[in-house]
Amino acid sequence: MSDTLRNSLLAELQAIRTVDCHSHTCLSTEYAQHAPWTLFRLMSYFERDFAGALGKSSHEAYQDCTDDAQRWEILRGVLDRCRNVSYWRHNLVMYQRFFGLEQDELTDHNWAAVNEAIQQRTAEPDWYRQVTEDVCNLETQVLNVPWFEDWEPRYFTCVLRMEPALELHSSNTRKQLE
Repeated sequence: MSDTLRNSLLAELQAIRTVDCHSHTCLSTEYAQHAPWTLFRLMSYFERDFAGALGKSSHEAYQDCTDDAQRWEILRGVLDRCRNVSYWRHNLVMYQRFFGLEQDELTDHNWAAVNEAIQQRTAEPDWYRQVTEDVCNLETQVLNVPWFEDWEPRYFTCVLRMEPALELHSSNTRKQLE
């Protein structure tokens, strides 16, 4: 294949907006409620590995911490056991892409700069839109929404959860449907 054809095909593919067919992204309103985020809260599914390593959630583990240095000590201990799990590896890619991490790992020497960058960038009013539309190039995200809950048509396409339809024998479900 010629480089010209290859480059032409890549350009065409990059112009196609993406449809995320099974989104786990939080709503922009929920995201904004928690902004600015920190290294210790922006963990996504790594939270599961964190809890598995410590036997408690990050919220519980950080509960008595008075500053981010103490939180880093806890996270560093978890990373000693879990640094090679895929959910953590995904976070490192995100830290590199969005928050200036230049090394392959978070260390005692760079975690604070990454944490500061996370706080600064996620506090920007247009951050959610910028990542969703400009970086990820998302046309929409299919979101499995419980009945009667709000969702955001700007970013999501709603698919109603079907569990309530299977629970019509329950008076609570029938009352909600009324």
